[in-house]
Order: sequence, then structure tokens, then C-alpha cells
Amino acid sequence: MKSSCLILLTCLLMSCHDTTFVQGKRYYEDLCQSCHMEDGSGLEAVIPNLAASSYIKNNQDLLPCLIRKGVPDTSFLAMPGYIDLTAYEIANIINYINTSWGNNSKVQTINEIEENLKDCL
Repeated sequence: MKSSCLILLTCLLMSCHDTTFVQGKRYYEDLCQSCHMEDGSGLEAVIPNLAASSYIKNNQDLLPCLIRKGVPDTSFLAMPGYIDLTAYEIANIINYINTSWGNNSKVQTINEIEENLKDCL
């Protein structure tokens, strides 16, 4: 009885989630998922695919600014910017995307995110 209570308590304290970047997943669900879909697949020819994306892998230094400033209407629909997100929140989103849906990009540190955000104009 005591051991099962201890396991349950440990599980609750550690959140028992199957993803490493739980907060990033929550931010993604709140801010990104309605367009980029739950599985990162986007909408063909309208909203970019984030799953197993070579763009994600090859443009890590641009991602913080894309999230902060958004993307103007191009061949895809415009993406809103989230100017009020902190470097911490942006890092969580990027690291969730970097480790989800077949993406295997490196985890970015908050310092790296902050450096890249300095270049946002």
C-alpha cells in the first residue's frame, strides 16, 4: 500500500508525461497547433509542415525570430508573431518541435535563443 502511494505521488510530481518538453508541448498546443496541427503536419500548400522538416533542421537560428515576429503572407498564410513570449517560452516551443514528429534537431539553450532574438528587427 505504501509503495503504491509513493509511486502515485512520484508520478504526479513528475507529471508522468511521455514527452521531454512538457511545457513546450503546452505552448505549442495553445499557440501553434490550430494551424500546424497536432502532429506538426500543417496544411498542404497553406501552412508549412513541421514534421520531419528539413527547414526546421537547417534554420535553427531563425526559429526564435519567426515565433517572436511572425511571418508575413507569402506563398503560405501569414503566421502571427508572439511578441510577448519570453526566451524561455520560445526555447520550450522550439525544443518541443525539435524533438517531435521525426525531427531530431539539437536542443537549444535559452542563451542561444536570446542571442538569436537579438537579431530580430
